[in-house]
Amino acid sequence: MTDEAKSPLRRHMIEDMTIRRFAPKTQHDYVQRIENFAVFLGRSPDTACSLEARIEIFSLHRNHHASKAFGR
Repeated sequence: MTDEAKSPLRRHMIEDMTIRRFAPKTQHDYVQRIENFAVFLGRSPDTACSLEARIEIFSLHRNHHASKAFGR
């Protein structure tokens, strides 16, 4: 994805992770999670309220434990 195609929010997030020396795979995974959150919301994640964020965090937590239970 070119810099022109990246949203300001995504650029800012990647810049912050780069400054903090996050590994490229970690950065990719975090950006992917935010993309999934945007799909869940149906809009930009920077417009989410705390309840919507909490629901998504709960869902990620639940799915993480479910995938461990099934050996994924």
